[in-house]
Amino acid sequence: MAKSELPTDINTLAEKVINYNENILGAPWKASPEEPYALRNLNPDRSQDTQKIRDMDRHPETLKWMDPGKPASVEELRYFMELNPSAEVDPRIMWAVVNKKNEILGWVQFYPDEHVERFKGIYDLPENALVLEVSYCKNLVTWPKYKHFIRERDNLNGEAYQGVAVNGLKQSIIRISQIEKGMTADGKPARPIFLTAYMDPTNMPSEKVVEKNGFENLGEMPYDEDGFMVNVWIKKLD
Repeated sequence: MAKSELPTDINTLAEKVINYNENILGAPWKASPEEPYALRNLNPDRSQDTQKIRDMDRHPETLKWMDPGKPASVEELRYFMELNPSAEVDPRIMWAVVNKKNEILGWVQFYPDEHVERFKGIYDLPENALVLEVSYCKNLVTWPKYKHFIRERDNLNGEAYQGVAVNGLKQSIIRISQIEKGMTADGKPARPIFLTAYMDPTNMPSEKVVEKNGFENLGEMPYDEDGFMVNVWIKKLD
């Protein structure tokens, strides 16, 4: 029996169930059917989502490259996970990279670049340019020994996946371009989008991710007032 043939009260219930399930997991999106992974929204009210992000956020290998080198608070993680790419003051977006079972393998995040002034001397940035810094993370299946709270976790993915960050960033770039063009359906021209990334020079795996996605390396520059040097990468979206 087709859904349209169901009694009205059953049909209404079916619609609610469908909407509820999509709200919990988020409908996955792929740039093409051939892509090995998909993107979906994160749900800060779903414990499986928040716990997975917390596990990745507090992994020692992740913390080694973070500034500051400590896990985000529950409130901060919720702020990151709530999507609002259309906001003019703080346009940001965070997607989960998922497998065929809709399980989280990593995430990709875009947020306003606070260092945008430095690029005006290098690129002829239009006044309406949207300059977003990118960060990403993948689920690491191994943890240092004797981490008692990790032995008690039952939601860590034990299977290793390849190319999660590279593919997740690739598809996120396509998706964010589509979102920007979709928000300008009222006739206004789409804003030119520039993506930036700041990498510790010793963090070669992360640099490979942006390099494989067509970012240009501008060399080392100070990241903050303390003079901490990072490799700066940039990409202009078509």
